Amino acid sequence: MFKVLKNLKHSLISVIIIVFLLCIQAMADLALPDYTSKVVNIGIQNRRDRKCYTRCYKKRANG
Repeated sequence: MFKVLKNLKHSLISVIIIVFLLCIQAMADLALPDYTSKVVNIGIQNRRDRKCYTRCYKKRANG
């Protein structure tokens, strides 16, 4: 283990950047299902509102 750390000492900045980018990738992977569910829920809400709006508008036009 110490031999590996000794060799990594020369490229410490690269290792820090790689670990940082891996953390960002992990957070993005974990956040993706939440964003997807929000997009789907908003799409369903907009679809329901549009149906209600067209029904209400047709009733007013006929009534």
